[in-house]
Amino acid sequence: MSTGEERVSVARGLYAAFERGDIEGIYELLDPDVLWDMTGPAEIVYFGTYRGIEHVRRFFDLLGQHCRPEIFVVTGVVETANGVVAEGTETGTFVGDPLPYAMRWCHVMDIEGGVITRFTGYHDTAPMIDSWRS
Repeated sequence: MSTGEERVSVARGLYAAFERGDIEGIYELLDPDVLWDMTGPAEIVYFGTYRGIEHVRRFFDLLGQHCRPEIFVVTGVVETANGVVAEGTETGTFVGDPLPYAMRWCHVMDIEGGVITRFTGYHDTAPMIDSWRS
């Protein structure tokens, strides 16, 4: 397997673990000192920057407390010089809020030695904010 194929495989493994609800499987794909950056408005409590797996655990705890992704679709994964860029869509709701959101996202990952060393998520947050505020 080439380096590029390995990187794409790591990214696809991350999404497969997420879709299964296998959060421990996600942690296995992360460098212990991973930089995990979810860009978006601070109003949504799980957006922010997390350093290291223990802090990424906090991200997933907050995500699980507040968000219910219902449909998560990866529409493409493309190799880059240092990792991959992935695109997709997500629909879901926030806990206690009946108004659903539907958004597009883009994730940029640096992958080295079979693990993700940097993950940056960019999101079309306008639909999420509308749902969050309702």
